[in-house]
Amino acid sequence: MNGTKQNKYFGPSKKTKEKNGLRERRKKTADRKRKSKANRALLFLESMREIKRVTLKSNSLATEGKQRTTVVNARQFTSSRYLRKADQTALI
Repeated sequence: MNGTKQNKYFGPSKKTKEKNGLRERRKKTADRKRKSKANRALLFLESMREIKRVTLKSNSLATEGKQRTTVVNARQFTSSRYLRKADQTALI
C-alpha cells in the first residue's frame, strides 16, 4: 500500500484462460465427432431395417481373415461392439 502498485485484477490468470479455451475446443470437437458417429449409426440402421445378416470381419488370430456371419437385429446393432465394426460391415 505504501506506494507499491497493487494488482487490482481478480480472476483466472491468462494461462488458465488459455487452458479453458482449449478445453472448450476439445469439448466442441468431441461433440461433433459424437454427432457424426451417431448419424452414421442411424444411417446404417436405416439401411439395415430390422433383421439382416451381417458379415463381421474377424480380428482374432485363430480365425484370421475368415468372415463370420451373424444375424443381428436393430436393437443389438446399436450396441457399441457392432457400431465399432459398422464401418467395415457388409450386408449379405
